[in-house]
Amino acid sequence: MADKKMRNILVVDNSPVILKLVSHALEREGHKVATAENGLEALKILESFKPDAIVTDLIMPKISGDIFCQIIRSRKEYNDVLLVVLSAVAAEWGFNYKAFGVDVCIAKGPAQKMCQHVLHALKHYQAGTDHQGNDAILGMDGVYKREITTELLSAKRHFEITLEHMTDGFVEMTTAAQIIYTNKQAEHFFNRSREELVSSIFYNLFPKKLQLRLARYVKKPLNSPIDIGEDEIIMVNGFRVLMKIIPVREAEQESIIVLISDISRRKELEQLITDHLRNLEETISLRTREYLNINKILNDEIKKHAASNEELVRVIHQFEAVLDSSQDLIAVLDCHMKIIRVNVALAEAYHSSPSSFIGKHCDTLIQGNAAHSEEWPHTVAAQENRLASHLIEHYLPGKAMYVSCVPIQDDGGTCVGYVQIAREIR
Repeated sequence: MADKKMRNILVVDNSPVILKLVSHALEREGHKVATAENGLEALKILESFKPDAIVTDLIMPKISGDIFCQIIRSRKEYNDVLLVVLSAVAAEWGFNYKAFGVDVCIAKGPAQKMCQHVLHALKHYQAGTDHQGNDAILGMDGVYKREITTELLSAKRHFEITLEHMTDGFVEMTTAAQIIYTNKQAEHFFNRSREELVSSIFYNLFPKKLQLRLARYVKKPLNSPIDIGEDEIIMVNGFRVLMKIIPVREAEQESIIVLISDISRRKELEQLITDHLRNLEETISLRTREYLNINKILNDEIKKHAASNEELVRVIHQFEAVLDSSQDLIAVLDCHMKIIRVNVALAEAYHSSPSSFIGKHCDTLIQGNAAHSEEWPHTVAAQENRLASHLIEHYLPGKAMYVSCVPIQDDGGTCVGYVQIAREIR
């Protein structure tokens, strides 16, 4: 790419101030600049605007920066485009930006310094030289870690890990049904990559005879979650699925979450339940840290760091919505097997409030006349530091439950708690 003259540059950031600063700096150098406030808008602009370089934010609504970059690199026509990321969380997020195809990463800091780094990156790229020589993030001088941002990023990572290990497909879309996020299971259901799914219209992924019906469900205003597929057959690439459509309303943004469950096996095993126990689907793998103080910290710090924290707070709310939408009985335990969080389904099964379980030992959840056993999942999980599952005949009075317990480890491999999931065998 030596001596290539830059002409077209796309700048993507949900901050009007950053858009204006970077655009003016580039225009003063003679470049033609197009701007977008989020990844979804940027993809629309790319239909008619061919950039030589893209400068994008990392954390933003409607397709985050990392996913946007992966989409760009998945398209052959953008192989030679210079990809620059501006990050307001460079000090807190220890990420490998090269992993999702970024050429240069610049920390958001003083406007003049930040714009200089952008211009220098363009200059080196035009000359065909390596601007950095390593994977260092530019502009880190004087940028320090913020505890609130670190905790929110940790919660975001836990949420993403949870989504990637769910047996349910997870799709987030705009109110116009345009997809902005999918997890691996959703990609498996639709037999398409995330790069292919993001920005596509959700109901167009289904057979034509279902598209009109699903469009009506998605487009009409929803006040509460609805289930589709239990009584009517919905097939996706050979899978019979149950879909839960959940409206999400934030202060300035509305979206729709769809949880897609494969019920093919369950429908088959309903005829064989007296002879065989149905195999438990892959356990949700949760890695979570204490988040009980996040609201208090947010109230103290949100005004300082609103630009970079707002999206992270929304992610935490989505995490709560996903947890409480599950019909399994889920309890989050500390390293001493004391309960620190239960979902709505568990509380309702015990006819109690979620807060009444806090601080109790997980043994209290077994209220039937089951005899204590060394094979109980939480006992095995604690002793052997591994996922353990077991059928407990009298977990609740008159109810047999298939119970799993998985240890949660921090980055150093130390167990910091457990997640226990119980599902009734019908």
